Amino acid sequence: MKIKIRNPKLIIEHLFNGFSLVLLTGGMIPFIRTLMGFDINSTEGDVIFQIIFSLIFLISILLIIIRQQKAINLIKNDKFLILLLLLTLLSIFWSPAPGISMKRIIAVLGTSVYGYYLASRYNLNQFLNLISWSLAFISVLSLVTILLIPEYGISTGGHAGEWRGIFTHKNHLGRYACLGALVFIIQFSLKKYRILNLLLFLICLVEVVFSSSQTALIIFLIILLIIPFFVVFKSDKNLLVSLAMFILLAFGSAFIIFIKYSNEIFNAFGRDLTFTGRTLIWETVYQKIQEHYFLGYGYGGFWLGWFGESSYIWRTNGWEVPHAHNGILELWLQLGLIGVALFLLSLIFSLFLSALYIRKTQFLYGAFPLVYLLFFIFNNATEIGILVQNNFLWVVYISVVIQMRESLKEKMGLSKGEE
Repeated sequence: MKIKIRNPKLIIEHLFNGFSLVLLTGGMIPFIRTLMGFDINSTEGDVIFQIIFSLIFLISILLIIIRQQKAINLIKNDKFLILLLLLTLLSIFWSPAPGISMKRIIAVLGTSVYGYYLASRYNLNQFLNLISWSLAFISVLSLVTILLIPEYGISTGGHAGEWRGIFTHKNHLGRYACLGALVFIIQFSLKKYRILNLLLFLICLVEVVFSSSQTALIIFLIILLIIPFFVVFKSDKNLLVSLAMFILLAFGSAFIIFIKYSNEIFNAFGRDLTFTGRTLIWETVYQKIQEHYFLGYGYGGFWLGWFGESSYIWRTNGWEVPHAHNGILELWLQLGLIGVALFLLSLIFSLFLSALYIRKTQFLYGAFPLVYLLFFIFNNATEIGILVQNNFLWVVYISVVIQMRESLKEKMGLSKGEE
C-alpha cells in the first residue's frame, strides 16, 4: 500500500483525496457531530456536510480543468455513464419537485465529477492503494472508538451490543469493513507490507462479525468463495468461453447450494425469505414504478416525505422507509427503465472488461476491478449505491470502470496513455 510522493503539492493532493474518500463513507461528520453534541436539522439536512462536499467537488473540478485533455479522453471510456448523467440532468423537467431535484442533481453530478477526477489522477494500482489507506483509517478509527468510546461505538436500543464504530448504524460499519477485508486480501497477495495487510484484514473481519451485519458477512463469504474461480480467466481459452465457464462454475454452484439449503442458510444468519421485510418494500416500490415506467419521477423527485409519492410506501409498510432498499429499483424510481438500461449496459460491459483485465495482469492483484464490481452488485441487492449523491461506492464505481478501460487500452496497445 504505497503511493510515491515527489513533492509537497502531491502530499497535499493525496491527503485531500484520502480524507475526501473517508468523508464519502458517511462516518466522520456524524461521528464528530455526536461527540460535540450538535443535532442535524431533519428538514434542511446536514448543512456542514453539504458545504464540505461542495468544496470537495469544486476543488475536483478545478483539478480536472488542470488536466482537462486527459479528463476529456477518459470521459469517452464509458459513453453509457455519460448518457446516464445527462438523463439525470434532464430529469428535472419531469420531476414533481424541480427545486429539490435541482439540488440533488447538482450533488450527484458533483459526486460523479469527483469520480472522474480520481480516474484522471491515479492509475488503477495507485487508486487501490488510496482506497486501502482510506479503509484502513476507517477500520482502525472504528476499532479505537469501540474500545475507548463504547457509548458511541457500540449500538444501543434495538441493536444493543452490536458494533457500529464511527458510523450511525451497524450495517454501515459492516459494509465498509467487508470491502476493507476484500481489499486487504488482494493487497496481501503482494510481497510488501504483508503483516500490516494481514492485521488490517483481521480488524475488518472482526468488525464484520461483531457488527452483526449479516448482509456484509454473506457478501464477504460469497465473494471469497467466488475468487478461486477467477483463475479461468488466466487460461488460454477465448475470453467469452472463460467467462461462460466462470458463470457456470461460480454462480451455478452458488445457485444450486442456495436453492437446496435456502432455509438453513437464512436460519443460520437469523433471516427469513422476506429479507427482513425488504420484499414487502420492493412490492410497493414496483407498484409506484409502473406509474412512471420509462422515465421515473425525476432524480430526487420521489422520496419527498409525507407530501410526495413516497407517502404511499410509508403508509403501506407502516414506517418511514428511507429508500427502495435495492439499487436497481431506486434507480428505476428516479430515472425509469431508460436509466436502468443505461446503467446495466455500463455494468455488463465493465464486468466483461474486468475479466479481460485479470487475463492481462498479475493474479490476484488484477482481480480488484471484478471483486469491487461483484461487491457493488451484491451490496445493491438490499441497499442503494447506484447514482447516489455524496457516496463512496458510486465514486469508486466510476473511478474503477474508467481507470480499468484506460489501463486495458494501454496494455493492449490501443493508446499510449499519459501520466
